[in-house]
Amino acid sequence: MNLQKQHSTAQFNDNHFQHQAGMTYVELITSCCVFMILVVLAIPSIQSWRQKNEAEMLFRKISPTLLHARSSSLIYHSAVSICGGSPSGCTGLWEDGILTFTDINHNGIINVETDHILNYTPLELHFGKLNWRGAGARAHIIYQENGLPLGSNGSLLYCGQEQQYHRAVVLSMMGQTRRSPDRNHDGFYEDTNGQPFVC
Repeated sequence: MNLQKQHSTAQFNDNHFQHQAGMTYVELITSCCVFMILVVLAIPSIQSWRQKNEAEMLFRKISPTLLHARSSSLIYHSAVSICGGSPSGCTGLWEDGILTFTDINHNGIINVETDHILNYTPLELHFGKLNWRGAGARAHIIYQENGLPLGSNGSLLYCGQEQQYHRAVVLSMMGQTRRSPDRNHDGFYEDTNGQPFVC
């Protein structure tokens, strides 16, 4: 009798365990499906956040680099150029990074005999491109020996994948920097003429 009772109890426990395990699998599959749906719904928001974050962080990276170049021109009593490129030289690709170097003859090219690299700032842009728009149609920025930019003012324009992410770091005639404004708070940042950026 006890053996039969123990057998019944063991059978009940096995059935109960299988039932519990079956419920766990169903719950697991349901949870996975819900999670995947949430991920799919969240992807556009995550992408938008990443694009906005890249655009907003740009000023914090570029402005100190420009101010450092300006200070270096005064400290070394030498022209200092800034270009887009890699740690080893100018490539014209600003989105790769910003290279700062002394530039004795103001030509925007590193001459091994006379110039030396002062700083390199990696930008690692994933959602937009960066271009220099300044007077004199130069592809680089030059701070003269007196700390003033050569050829007046200009802007480093960041062109995002959508217009709302366009930004600019504006370089004044005195060599100071400021970020582009959104004066009417419509979500689109404006150039020095008050018009939304066009890339």
